[in-house]
Amino acid sequence: MQVFKLYIKLFTKALPTIAIYIGVFLAIVVLSTLNNNDTNSTIFEESKVRIAYINRDEESILLQGFKNHLGNSSVFVDIEDTDEGLKDALFFRDATYILIIPEGFTRDFLSGNEPILNKIHLPDFMDATIDLAVNNYFNTARTYLNHIENLSEKEIVEKVTRDLNTKVEVNIYSGKVDQVDSSSTIFYYDYLVYVILSVMILGIGSIMITFSNLDIKRRNLASPISLVNYQFQQILAYLFFAVICLVIFISIGLLLTSQSLFQITSLLLILNVISFTTCALSIAYLVGSLVKSRGSTDMIANVIGLGMSFIGGVFVPIEFLGETVIQVSKFTPAYWYTTANGAIANLTNFTWNNLSSIFSHMLIQLGFTIAIFAVALVINKNKSTEAV
Repeated sequence: MQVFKLYIKLFTKALPTIAIYIGVFLAIVVLSTLNNNDTNSTIFEESKVRIAYINRDEESILLQGFKNHLGNSSVFVDIEDTDEGLKDALFFRDATYILIIPEGFTRDFLSGNEPILNKIHLPDFMDATIDLAVNNYFNTARTYLNHIENLSEKEIVEKVTRDLNTKVEVNIYSGKVDQVDSSSTIFYYDYLVYVILSVMILGIGSIMITFSNLDIKRRNLASPISLVNYQFQQILAYLFFAVICLVIFISIGLLLTSQSLFQITSLLLILNVISFTTCALSIAYLVGSLVKSRGSTDMIANVIGLGMSFIGGVFVPIEFLGETVIQVSKFTPAYWYTTANGAIANLTNFTWNNLSSIFSHMLIQLGFTIAIFAVALVINKNKSTEAV
């Protein structure tokens, strides 16, 4: 295994450059993961609105109950009840919503009329919480007023308060087993596109350049090791390097994202990253077959890594890309890799219908691997004839 050992020694010499890429990658991912853990939360949390409640009517039981109900979704602030005071409150954002109860509101409402509440809010105010609370309260009160005779004002408020405070517990069961629980997991695995491509091209490409010298090629052909044995040890060294990189990146991913190795989603993500690594390996082999200097290898590693990351949905989500860019990105393995990651993140149950598209994306990546590797073999075969 002389060839294999030689390749391993050459890989160790390239470790400083590779370590820089891995270090920068880890710094970016760790910082971004810490900042984005709760960014894509799918849990709805009601926020309270700063509201100025101005009552120009009497302090009736109906309005007191309404104010209590409104307090569940808002924070009351005191402002001056003048035109100047209202304008200042909105201008300085002391309140984002001003609700004014007109004079005679209670009398008109209990008489069966439909008096109008006056409201003023900021132009960019998009929260419908207050309007919803107002409509719920008075629509419910009007229902009791119109359909039950001889109800007192106090009884109407009691019934409305009871109805609006009734909570219904809803349990949603989707049959999921261990869905990805954080956007940081997909964020990490998506960003592996850049680092895997860069590390593979730098590691494998630089080694192949060392053996591209014509004198070294002729010496290898004249050695007692057969060409088949030589190529076998060469491929074995490349695979060994790829496996070591995968173990490092997967271990870091499991540590950062707190995912268990034995979760089905984790296994699918790992299987997907293995499929992409085979593509990166074939791309690195092709680059090493074409490039003749280490400087060119560094440049190409950056161009390919950044290029695929930008159009493949890593740095910019797929949904934000233009249609033309998406059509172009489909000719890169990065697109199918990130698309598969997104599908894995959205899994709620593991039926064949849901998994089939994910496996098809992995097979497409393997198809890229075979095609790129075949091109590289043809180039290497032509170069080997030149050395004879």
